[in-house]
Amino acid sequence: MFNKIINCTFFLLILILTGCVEHLITVHVHPDGRYKMHIVTKGDSTDVFDTDFPHPKPNSTWASSRHKELSQDSEKEIWTLETQGLLTGVTLFTKDSTSIVPFQHPITVKREENWISTTYTVQQIFRGREVYRKYPKFGDSLQDEEKPDSIQWLPEALVYVCSQALNRLKFDTSIQLDLKLLERIDNHLQNYFNHIETNKLLKELEDRSEMLKTSLKPFLYQLPGDFIQKMSLAMEPFAEEIRVTTGLKDDHFQFFLIMPGMVTKTNADSVAGDTLKWAFGLSDFLNDDKVIFSKSIVYSQTRFQKLVLFSIFGVSILLIVLWRWNR
Repeated sequence: MFNKIINCTFFLLILILTGCVEHLITVHVHPDGRYKMHIVTKGDSTDVFDTDFPHPKPNSTWASSRHKELSQDSEKEIWTLETQGLLTGVTLFTKDSTSIVPFQHPITVKREENWISTTYTVQQIFRGREVYRKYPKFGDSLQDEEKPDSIQWLPEALVYVCSQALNRLKFDTSIQLDLKLLERIDNHLQNYFNHIETNKLLKELEDRSEMLKTSLKPFLYQLPGDFIQKMSLAMEPFAEEIRVTTGLKDDHFQFFLIMPGMVTKTNADSVAGDTLKWAFGLSDFLNDDKVIFSKSIVYSQTRFQKLVLFSIFGVSILLIVLWRWNR
């Protein structure tokens, strides 16, 4: 079991996905504030059904369907996954909004009504992956149109993953290691991965458990017997985070929004009739958030007419009073 954990962790770390997938997201806001979201993902089966951009699971809110067809220029199978639901308020799409692993894209739709108008506000945030804060070389590789070269960014990524894992182990009461020892291990691993010959590192990754034992060899006599296993488990979410980010490299998103009334503010890329459109990819949220925002207003004709009539009536009374006063 331990070897499987180690192997999967580092396999996910260096796995590069080369497929291309399209995500079409349509949000139609209803006058009552509810909104229908329709998500369509197209691509080969590996990309459509992976965990990089998972669709909500079918339940009482979400309905889902899938089908496949042959592409026009080849015999390659193209899969389509469609999911739609009628929602209200805030939708998070993930059970754990604090997790670093999933690609998070919460949406908020607000309806605010006053006496003569109703305003609608839509905001969806595609959370930034903070790649350049964590491992800049990995970010540069993702910007490359060619297949990313793991040899260039792998040592830097391993330094980050190991450092974050050690930070988590500081709070593991079952280990009770001296904090100064963990800091020494952290500094040692940074030097180890930054200075070791990259080709040698790749060869060591073929036997991941031995790689960890080799890198931690100067400290093994000071560590409990299950330390490597605990460290590998602590590294797992950070390695998975890299895999999810890598899997999004060739994903393309198109977001369509239809709102009631007149749009008063938006950061849409384009407007066609009553439909607002955004088009983006991983580079738009590789580091910082990609924010989709729009606001519209609907005036109540009946209430507006009443306001005009009351205003005219009030002005008329005032003029009459002034006229009689001046007499």
